[in-house]
Amino acid sequence: MTGFGSSLAMRAREFGGAVALVAVGVLFGIAGIGFLLAALWLLVALHHGAVIAFATVGVLLIALAFGLMAFSQRKSGARAAHTAAQEEANSADAQPGAPFLRMAEGFAMGMEAGRAARATGRGRHRAG
Repeated sequence: MTGFGSSLAMRAREFGGAVALVAVGVLFGIAGIGFLLAALWLLVALHHGAVIAFATVGVLLIALAFGLMAFSQRKSGARAAHTAAQEEANSADAQPGAPFLRMAEGFAMGMEAGRAARATGRGRHRAG
């Protein structure tokens, strides 16, 4: 393949490799979290008993889950501004006739540019 096809294939291969590495990293991270939770459970169970250890690990996991859910719902200022601009553009597109109005404006601008070019003599083809 040449040109765009080979470039696309190469980028797809690189993306596939990156996805595989991320998947392996996630698996190692999950295994590490499992070992840390087991160590925490053993430590708490040694000092306070198994019931307290189960409760401690459970509360920790629930708090982590709620924290991650709250963090995922937070909107940054840039993302909120982008969303507002996108909604404004969508509302402008939703007006009936908006695409035709833009097309007519573009046509009128082109006509004016052509007239201006003819008036200055730049628009005429000169034979050599």
